[in-house]
Amino acid sequence: MPVEFLSDVFILFVAYQAKHFLCDFPLQTSYMLGKFKPGSGFFLPLTAHCAAHCAAHALGTFVVVFGFARYRGYSEIGMVPIMTVMLFDFVVHFVMDRIKASPKLLGRYQALSKNEYIDIARHELKHGEDPEIRRLKLSNKLFWISLGLDQMVHALTHYAIIYYILTRLYT
Repeated sequence: MPVEFLSDVFILFVAYQAKHFLCDFPLQTSYMLGKFKPGSGFFLPLTAHCAAHCAAHALGTFVVVFGFARYRGYSEIGMVPIMTVMLFDFVVHFVMDRIKASPKLLGRYQALSKNEYIDIARHELKHGEDPEIRRLKLSNKLFWISLGLDQMVHALTHYAIIYYILTRLYT
C-alpha cells in the first residue's frame, strides 16, 4: 500500500474531524436548537437548521474535498463527484438530525444536568429509587446513546465520502 494513499486517508480523516466539530458545535446557533420543540414549533427552527446547519456541513465537505484535491494536485476529482458528496452529506445530516430531534423519535429523551443528578442522588439517599427517578435516569442514558448514534452516523458518512473520493483516485 503506497504511503501516499495512507497519507491521503489521514489528511481526510483529520480534515473531516475538524469540519464536523466546527459545523456541529461552534457554528450551531441556539435558535437552530429549537428543532427539538414539540408539536409544530420545530418547523421554523428545523428549516433554519436545514438551511444553515446542513448547508454548513455540505459546504464544509466542499472545502475539505476541493481543498484536498487542489493541495494534492488531484485534478481527477471534478465538480460532479464533489457536488455528489456535498448532497450526500447534506441529506444524511438532515435525516439524522431530524430523527435525533423529533419528540416522537430520539428527541423524546432528555439529558440531565449536573444539578439534576445531585438532586436525584439526594432524593435516592433519603427515599430510595422510585419509578420517576428510574424514568429520568433511563431517559438520560438513552439521550447519550442517541447522541452517540448521531455522531457515529456522521462519522460513517465521512468515511463513506473518503472511500468514494479515494476509490476515484486509486482505482
